[in-house]
Amino acid sequence: MSGELFNLYWILIAAGFVLIAAEVFIPGGILGVIGVFALIGAGLLGFSVFGVKGGFFSALGLLIGGAVFISIWVKYLPRSGFGKWFTLETDGKEFKSFDDSKHQLIGHSGTAQTDLRPAGIALIDGKKVDVVSEAGFIPHGAEIKVIEAVGNRVVVRQVDAS
Repeated sequence: MSGELFNLYWILIAAGFVLIAAEVFIPGGILGVIGVFALIGAGLLGFSVFGVKGGFFSALGLLIGGAVFISIWVKYLPRSGFGKWFTLETDGKEFKSFDDSKHQLIGHSGTAQTDLRPAGIALIDGKKVDVVSEAGFIPHGAEIKVIEAVGNRVVVRQVDAS
């Protein structure tokens, strides 16, 4: 048994597990794949270092040890203080990319704070709202009424002054 090969064997094992663990922090798959190849290399090198019988047990130990390492990592890392720092506390089902309460503005009146050509700002219920006119230009200061609200799009119509 050569001391250099023995040292290389342990370096490959350590590097493999470290690279697989680093995959959590630097996602993309490359580090994990390199780590798996390092462990495969260590398994193959085990046949040179320990002979056929020892190499078989070495490869079996790496396979079982790798499975145990990954299962412990997946089970306990997310619950640890360190793991919680990297993960969300909620699943994100309630996250919304827009304010869906705009539909409540339908029927409300306000004034155009800017010229609506056709988009601009209106003051509705004391709040500035991005709006789009139903048809054409609405001058600054004109009375408007919300006729439609879908997602973030609020459509207004000028109220006749008659």
